[in-house]
Amino acid sequence: MKKIFFISIIAFLLFSFVTKSKVWTVSNNGEYKICSEVAPLVEDNDTILIEKGNYYDDIQVTWTKNNLYICGINGKPILTAGDNLAKNYNNGKGIFVIRGNNTRVENIEFRDAVVSDNNGAGIRQEGANLIVRNCNFVGNEMGILQGGKIDNCTILIEFCEFYGNGSNSNPGYQHNIYINFIDTLIFRFNKTYDAVAEGNELKSRAKFNFIEYNLISNLNSCDSRNIDLPNGGCAVILGNIIEQGQNSVNSNIIGFGLEGLSNPAPHNLYICSNTIVNYKDRGNFIDTKSIDTIFIKNNICVGAKTG
Repeated sequence: MKKIFFISIIAFLLFSFVTKSKVWTVSNNGEYKICSEVAPLVEDNDTILIEKGNYYDDIQVTWTKNNLYICGINGKPILTAGDNLAKNYNNGKGIFVIRGNNTRVENIEFRDAVVSDNNGAGIRQEGANLIVRNCNFVGNEMGILQGGKIDNCTILIEFCEFYGNGSNSNPGYQHNIYINFIDTLIFRFNKTYDAVAEGNELKSRAKFNFIEYNLISNLNSCDSRNIDLPNGGCAVILGNIIEQGQNSVNSNIIGFGLEGLSNPAPHNLYICSNTIVNYKDRGNFIDTKSIDTIFIKNNICVGAKTG
């Protein structure tokens, strides 16, 4: 009898916890027409569904609650930034600023984020742990920007597309993806290509980087490195197609530890089963400091190597 009573209490508590969550819908024709109308209302564990449509010139949307699920439905909604973000001189950071923990974002397109500091992001991540899946980032100053140092933080990005992100107002400092000092980045099954204004296709300062089965390419724009892991740590680069275009301003395709090996040792780099193509007449496929382990196997490297 005591066992049955205990199980009943646990079931009641779980039911109470689950029923506290709520589903919110953003729609051009609905009660909530833009994301900023919903963001102040949500609580931990809520779901936000965004109907397919064009959503232009919303103010910065800041998500502060934990365990949120934010998803486009019935197609992919397009969130396009405008003057409301660009002229937000006090707090302009990105289309979505995520300060809660354990957020999942799926099936949304983020476009044209520009702010006064020249680092307007599609998603600015300030909380711990993030999953981004099946999203597009086009023409922002930063596609995804993770800001600051967060311990015990993992970011998973998969099945996403990043194109044409960067800032002509501050060349070389804005990128398709820029991850700062977290524990782990998992970046797989994505397309990141043609970053502009000397930006990197992917830059990460994470301690552990798993970069697997992506297209990481530059053919038409003036970018910098394809992959830049400036502070070392442990990295696995596996099964990618990596292309450096003729207009790239940095001839090093993959950089590792070139800003100092400040991540915890050992510093291990594994590059296996990639196709790496250099369309320039000069360059290095891999540029790294002296590290603990570098393991290179089963890669196809095509084009000039001059360093």
